Amino acid sequence: MPIQPIDLQNLFLRMNQIGKEQAQMREIAVQHQSLQSSQFVKEAEHKDHSVNQPEDMTEGLNKTDEDGSGGQRSKGGSAGEEEKKKQLKEKNQKFLQDPDLGHHIDISG
Repeated sequence: MPIQPIDLQNLFLRMNQIGKEQAQMREIAVQHQSLQSSQFVKEAEHKDHSVNQPEDMTEGLNKTDEDGSGGQRSKGGSAGEEEKKKQLKEKNQKFLQDPDLGHHIDISG
């Protein structure tokens, strides 16, 4: 679609106005970015100078074991951990059947 002479005439008349509008759009983006950065700096300073509550405060309070017990462990807690490790090894061995898997590297391409 070619540009008609009337379109060029309108563009030349409005060129000064369009240039100003584009300059304002660029300035708005820069001002918006500086405003956000100043707000971020204020929030960071506020966090530095205030006493903050820990984020993960309730994470360890209500943990339960896999068997559904309320997280109360017997005095032989290390034996339970060893048992869990054995169970994990057994689960992993179900997937890893071939002992030579991953030991042979084909470099021929």
